[in-house]
This record gives sequence, structure tokens and C-alpha cells, in this order.
Amino acid sequence: MRHYLTSALLVSAFIFCFQSCSQKSDPLSISEAPSELYGTWYFIESEYPEYETLSFSRISPYGSYGLGQTITVNSDGKFEDAYSAMCGNDEKFHHTSGRWGYHDNTKVFQASIPICLKDKRYKIQIVTNDTLVLLKL
Repeated sequence: MRHYLTSALLVSAFIFCFQSCSQKSDPLSISEAPSELYGTWYFIESEYPEYETLSFSRISPYGSYGLGQTITVNSDGKFEDAYSAMCGNDEKFHHTSGRWGYHDNTKVFQASIPICLKDKRYKIQIVTNDTLVLLKL
């Protein structure tokens, strides 16, 4: 009898945990995102690295070549993170694709892949037509 009671308690606990973990209380969407967010952004070296921010501009710091670290946020939910340089010996070369989401109430931007080879979740501090600043959560 004791064995059946223990088994029943374990099964009940498992079901409760499964239901609790599978519910999403803070869904991310792309429809709530500000329209200024869409497009290609060029990473700009942070003046304040101690604040763990990622700053982006619409203009490449390398002129018309379009080189450097970029992210692309598409209106259909696709997200790209890439790095290119003139020198082929650069260790940071990458081009990865994933999905993204946004929560309007918290201003949280989340990608399915690391952003600039760092984290996947950031809070949008500033987004205008030419500036994007993300703060690490």
C-alpha cells in the first residue's frame, strides 16, 4: 500500500511540474515590436562596457563596405547575426540565423541564437530610426 501511495504522489508531482513548466506566462511576439526595429544594424563599440550594453547604428563604422558585426531583424520573425571583415584571418567570422520575439510590456527582445556571440535576451533601452541600444538582462 505504501508503494502505491508513493507512486501516486510522484506521478502527481510530475504532472503538476509538467503543467507549470509548459505554461508560458510571458509570450513573445513580433506584432508588438516597434517598426524602427526592423532592418540591418551595425554594432558600435560601447563607450560604457561596464553596463553590458550592445549599441547599434544603421551606418557601418567601416564605411560603404558593410563590414563588421551586424544583426538583421526581419518583420517575419527571422533574425540573423553575422560578422565579416576585410581580413580572412579574423576569428570572429560567423553568420547564423534564427528567430526573434518581443514583449511590449517589458521591452524584452529575445533571439533563438546569441546576439553578437553573447546572450539571447536583452531589454531595449533605445530604438529610433538610426540607433538601437540593448541592455543585458
